[in-house]
Amino acid sequence: MILGGGGHAKVLLDSILQMGGVTVHGILDNNRALWGQEVFGVKILGGDEELADLLETVDCFAVGIGSVGNHYPRQRLFEFGCAHQLEPLSVVHPRSIISPQAEIAQGAQIFPGSIINAGAAIGKNTIINTGAIVEHDCLIAAHVHIATGARLAGAVSVGLGAHIGIGAAIRQGITIGESAIIGAGAVVVKDVPPGQVVIGVPARPFVKTSP
Repeated sequence: MILGGGGHAKVLLDSILQMGGVTVHGILDNNRALWGQEVFGVKILGGDEELADLLETVDCFAVGIGSVGNHYPRQRLFEFGCAHQLEPLSVVHPRSIISPQAEIAQGAQIFPGSIINAGAAIGKNTIINTGAIVEHDCLIAAHVHIATGARLAGAVSVGLGAHIGIGAAIRQGITIGESAIIGAGAVVVKDVPPGQVVIGVPARPFVKTSP
């Protein structure tokens, strides 16, 4: 069962279909406007409340929403699936490259063209999006989203729920704190504290200006 519809669910479902060996029973999403629609032939069956009645037909789940600066909805769905005693499905696209010496936790999603090198550890419910690179010995905590084309050099540490934006680059040995947000295209050369938003080249704290 895929929990959450939308754009991310399309990429996720495509990866599952190309992976093979998994039958997708359906998609659940709380947006009533989506009910009854299909994604690549898989029907959106209804909202989250439907899951309890489907437990005899499914044994695993995958989270079908991404996270752009807010990991809590994705984390909630992951915990929701686990609370129903379903197994989190790890999704690894066949055109990704993963070292045998890397560790991939349950529920991680590794999309096409991404690279995970030796000694890296990827946490549960984490997205390594299309074309992203996670170099050797990186430690990626749970519920992190490393967006399309991001580049993490060796031994980078990323805290729980952090978001690394599209095309961002992180220098070796940097620590990104829990729930921090790295803006698209940012180049991070210093540690980023928990909860901080950084942008630019080199990356600096984002300060919202008054209109």
